[in-house]
Amino acid sequence: MKHLLVIFLLQLGFNGFAQVVTTDPVLPRADQPVTIQVDVTGTPLDNFSWNNTTNPVWLWTWISEGCASACDAPTNVNPATSAQAAAKATRISTDPDIYEITIIPTEFFGKPASELEEIGIILKATDWNGGQTTDRFIELVDGFAVVFSSPSQFPVFKNPGNEIEITAYASGAGDLVLTIDGDEVHTANDATLISYTHTVAESAGAHVVTVSADNSVETAEQSFTYIVRSVTIDEDRPAGILDGINYHSDATTVTLSLWAPGKSSVYVLGDFNDWTVSPEYQMKRDGEHFWLGIEDLVPGVEYAWQYLVDETLY
Repeated sequence: MKHLLVIFLLQLGFNGFAQVVTTDPVLPRADQPVTIQVDVTGTPLDNFSWNNTTNPVWLWTWISEGCASACDAPTNVNPATSAQAAAKATRISTDPDIYEITIIPTEFFGKPASELEEIGIILKATDWNGGQTTDRFIELVDGFAVVFSSPSQFPVFKNPGNEIEITAYASGAGDLVLTIDGDEVHTANDATLISYTHTVAESAGAHVVTVSADNSVETAEQSFTYIVRSVTIDEDRPAGILDGINYHSDATTVTLSLWAPGKSSVYVLGDFNDWTVSPEYQMKRDGEHFWLGIEDLVPGVEYAWQYLVDETLY
């Protein structure tokens, strides 16, 4: 059976990291006001000639998780008109590339909180051809929860001796514990915030930061991984390997090869590793070419992946 492997280049690139979305509160509820702030730097709305009357920026939003039907906000109309005024985002005075809007999700969508687990958002001009941002998602909490607010952009790469500012919030007071690779590094009792500056002393590879919260009734936990950089292994490509996808007689294995002159590191992210950056998927280098064998694939299944070249999606 021919082994199918499909690559979808999502073209996120560096700009995909530039667009930052924050909320106040950090853990928003569906039935409470939430202020959404979007930094559009590096998007088609960068340096937009905004005017709230003649050239507004609009929120386009939908329920991405929890909704059974009619999941678009009633204000999702293109081109937007004065009838959608509730969806106008305002530009903050201190930065021309940051816009914000305050909504109560249950009222904005006309849906009960039970159908609002997560919403997707885009900022756009009055018409699509005037520019828009890319999809971003906001999880709406129900009950006790905890979330990291810093770091805010991923993946996180560090060198030994670098610092990582780690901040996490809980939706209510509780005992918070921060661990790195299972070792406790900081605690905060009867708190909604825990903050810690970690100096990287770990060896090269992936390391897991976890925050756990306990309010005596419920518990919550969240984790992220940071990568301590390692030197790319220089090793000749196996005979016959060409740039692209190389299939083998063993239908559970392929070899990927990428021509990337002048680059120092390449990782592979895909369906086969849950789209995570990990040392096991750092490609080896042969001159201007990077290569890696991918094993334990299922014959006949399509897989999508991307390259992370010098820590930027490609």
